[in-house]
Amino acid sequence: MSAAPLTKPNQIEPWPRGVDRKVCFSIGQVVARLKKEFPSLSVSKVRFLEDQGIVSPTRSGSGYRKYSEADIARIRYCLTEQRDRYKPIRVIVTQLEKLDQGYDIAPAPVARVVADGGEVIAPTRADGTLTVAELASLTGATPESLEAMVSAGLISLELSGRFDKSALQTVKAVKVLNEAGISTRNLRSVRVAVERAVELIEHVVTSSGAERTEQASELATHMSDLMSELVKRSANSSGAL
Repeated sequence: MSAAPLTKPNQIEPWPRGVDRKVCFSIGQVVARLKKEFPSLSVSKVRFLEDQGIVSPTRSGSGYRKYSEADIARIRYCLTEQRDRYKPIRVIVTQLEKLDQGYDIAPAPVARVVADGGEVIAPTRADGTLTVAELASLTGATPESLEAMVSAGLISLELSGRFDKSALQTVKAVKVLNEAGISTRNLRSVRVAVERAVELIEHVVTSSGAERTEQASELATHMSDLMSELVKRSANSSGAL
């Protein structure tokens, strides 16, 4: 992430600049405005964002909170960062502080892999990771479905807030199973079976270093083949195939 000052400090107004700051919305109206974009938004959530420093509404003479279009823009920015990039509040607060100071917060440039026909296959980074938005775009999965997969332990976010490259194929597979009627929640049992298989491998791998990695990888391949054949055989026996 890069940051470059846009103007001198004494020329800066809080972000977003150029947006109406006339306070004319109640907290209920704010929720109603954003509810379609963020269905789980509630009055208590907006109050929480105020407590965290995301927004500072004006108080009317009777003590009621009043918000402007600029306030709504800040709330929308925060909710989008949380939903699409899984960023914690403290990181978003820091970003907004930078924006308030006149800095342009821009994501690091990302290259794209393009097929011969011009179709975008996947954005690429040195570490091969994908953001939530990128993974959703590439697979057609919704942010909500990705969150369900994270909760089920099928995919996981790294410390960078991105997914590793293996998540792409995992999400595609889960999406196909979902469309066939198998819920993400029910796929937890698959994850548990995999974890037990990995434990078996760990118990028998005795070498170390590169040799250990090679041995574990070979056993993992055989274990994967075994599980695949067992699933096919059981499905065939039950008449599913």
